Amino acid sequence: MGTADKVAAKPGNGRLASLTAWIDDRFPLTALWKSQVSEYYAPKNMNFWYFFGSLALVVLVIQSSRACS
Repeated sequence: MGTADKVAAKPGNGRLASLTAWIDDRFPLTALWKSQVSEYYAPKNMNFWYFFGSLALVVLVIQSSRACS
């Protein structure tokens, strides 16, 4: 089964589906996206404080990187 057969066998049509199938044959980008981003388990007790904590961490990293340069 050649690459063209694999591309044709995947669901969807159009250039984007063909490009995604071509990339997935070489690197499992879709599987990585599903396992790490789209189907990632979030704890039930997660609230807006997690957002502010992450935002504070990002701001700290930006400030410390600007202070070093």
